[in-house]
Amino acid sequence: MNRQSPTYGFITTTPKLSWRHYNFVGALKEKFSVPVAWTTDVNVAGYGEYKLGNAKGTESCLYLRASAKIKIYP
Repeated sequence: MNRQSPTYGFITTTPKLSWRHYNFVGALKEKFSVPVAWTTDVNVAGYGEYKLGNAKGTESCLYLRASAKIKIYP
């Protein structure tokens, strides 16, 4: 995530036409007047493990996610 990008916080590509190029973070900030961060689902899951999950209390954490078929070859 590049916070300096002009499209930071935007939903840019999606099959849902009405959500394309929507400033999601801007809308949340305007509605709720609170700080809002924008990241990926994998970053959030890794951070959750680090703060509250199996990596809680450790100095660092490596989070790997497999989102497609995993094949093991001999």
